[in-house]
Amino acid sequence: MRPLSAIVLVALGVFGCAGASGTVHVPVCPTSGEALLDGKSAAGAMFIFHPVTPVELPALPRATVGKDGHFQVGTYGADDGLPEGEYVVTVLWTTKPRDADETVEGKSVVNANFSQKQTSPIKAVVVKGGDGNCVLPTFKLTR
Repeated sequence: MRPLSAIVLVALGVFGCAGASGTVHVPVCPTSGEALLDGKSAAGAMFIFHPVTPVELPALPRATVGKDGHFQVGTYGADDGLPEGEYVVTVLWTTKPRDADETVEGKSVVNANFSQKQTSPIKAVVVKGGDGNCVLPTFKLTR
């Protein structure tokens, strides 16, 4: 191998994990969970994960609950997972307003405490299991 080729390969190995902006792509763990409101699926609720310890991410990780009450969290993609660590989780879940244009938001389905990082009672610790996946406890929401 020519010396210049070796330097290029080493540079690719060192910088290959950096994004276009030069930031490092923080590893994620495929993360899933379940959410309930009054014992039933919290379908449509969106969870936003706020890292307790600051970490450089392109956006806050998020997940939307499906009809069956389950969700997959996404950080870089729709459902790629979360970096391991501690999180405060907020909830964005509103009803659709009647006879209103789409720019008007509906009323929150859950207690207002869930929507603010400072008051949300939902905390989560994300730790990779033996199978390489992370599973969150069931999130139980209240009105």
